[in-house]
Amino acid sequence: MESYSVKMDAFEGPLDLLLHLIGKLEIDLYDISVSVVTDQYVSYIRAMQHLELDVASEYLVMAATLLQLKSKQLLPIEQQDYEDVPDFEEEPTREGLIQQLVEYKAYKEAAVILKEKEEARLELYSKQPEDLTHYLEGETLYSGGLSFSDLLHAYEKMKKRAAWKVRRSRTVRREERTLEEQMRRVADYIENSDGATYFGFFHEEPTVEELVVTFLAILELVKQRHISCKQTGEDILLNIITQEASPIGVL
Repeated sequence: MESYSVKMDAFEGPLDLLLHLIGKLEIDLYDISVSVVTDQYVSYIRAMQHLELDVASEYLVMAATLLQLKSKQLLPIEQQDYEDVPDFEEEPTREGLIQQLVEYKAYKEAAVILKEKEEARLELYSKQPEDLTHYLEGETLYSGGLSFSDLLHAYEKMKKRAAWKVRRSRTVRREERTLEEQMRRVADYIENSDGATYFGFFHEEPTVEELVVTFLAILELVKQRHISCKQTGEDILLNIITQEASPIGVL
């Protein structure tokens, strides 16, 4: 016997459940097999009862209707020999069920469209129209001595403010200098200067990188005994050592 797996989705009613089952069967709405749909529907209802879920009466009424339609298809049609048929309540038919499903599907699709329109409308804001005639003065559209040139001036200021908010990018090329090159420059500066100092080495305001590499060059020259240094206030006095030293270079 073919097994039937059930996923407990939330349905708005028996017609919604029927449309879901028909969609899973991938059959046209007008070509539905009452027998197959009935078996699927009843299996779903039994699964709900097996999980001890409350089954609404409308679902049970639809199950009874489907079982009645299925039984009518299976039983042979009896010929009536009399013309006067008792006036019983109108019995359900396959065509009537299809018509109900078609109408319900149309309403459901319309509800989806209306929901999308509602969500789109929530993104908008509107206000009631108001009378703006009190802004008019003769033939001019601007009050308070405002002229068209004033508007152009305000527009230009607005464009400038918008340009300020734009992020600007700039590429700065850093001057690469090795420690050995800086050591030679410092040594030449001390030999050619009278009273050479650390900050006197810089012709312009130095960057952090220049300060660091120059300080490292001085330390290396002191280590190699090429120069001596002495603190004088906020600066450093630099002198060449007269004794013979090793060639300038990074050890």
